[in-house]
Amino acid sequence: MLTQKLKYFENVVYAPNIHQGGGKTLLLDLIQNGRPDTLFVIDNRLFESELKLHNCQNIISVNCNLIRKLFIDFNFRKVSSNRHSILYFSNIPPVFPLRGRCTLFLQNRYLIEDYSLKGLSPKAIIRILIERIWFRKFLKNVDQTIVQSLSMYNSFDPHLKITSSEGKTFN
Repeated sequence: MLTQKLKYFENVVYAPNIHQGGGKTLLLDLIQNGRPDTLFVIDNRLFESELKLHNCQNIISVNCNLIRKLFIDFNFRKVSSNRHSILYFSNIPPVFPLRGRCTLFLQNRYLIEDYSLKGLSPKAIIRILIERIWFRKFLKNVDQTIVQSLSMYNSFDPHLKITSSEGKTFN
C-alpha cells in the first residue's frame, strides 16, 4: 500500500510512535493544515484514537514496531525519487539513504544530550540507549535536521546538519 501511494504524493510525513503528548498535538496540526500533496504515514494508535482521520485519503496507518520501521525505511529507499520530500517526524533517522530529500524533526533531548537516565524504567533506559546509537549512526542519511527550539539547537555538535525550527517550513 505504501509503495503504491508514494507514486501519487511528493511530500511524505512519516510519524511512527507519535500518538500522545506534544508530538501528537504537532502532528494533528500538520495533518489538519497540511498540503493536499502530502502523504501521512502515522502510528496506528493515533489513527485509532482520532476517528476524524479515518476518512482521509492521504493517511496510512501502520503498526510501528522495529521490523515494520525497517521495512518502511527499505520501501522509502526503493520507491523514493528526487521529486520526494520525506519528513521523518520521529527523532530517528532512516536506516537507508533515500533518493529524495530527507528531513528529520528531532524533539527528544535524551538523544543529543547526556541527561541522566536515573529514575527511568529499565525498558525506557534500554530504548533510549538504542535510540542514541541509532541516531548517531544513521544521521548521515538525512539532508537536514530540524529541532524545535533554539536551546536544543545550541546543544548540538556544530558539525551536524541542524536547523532551528523557528521560521522554517517543510515543503
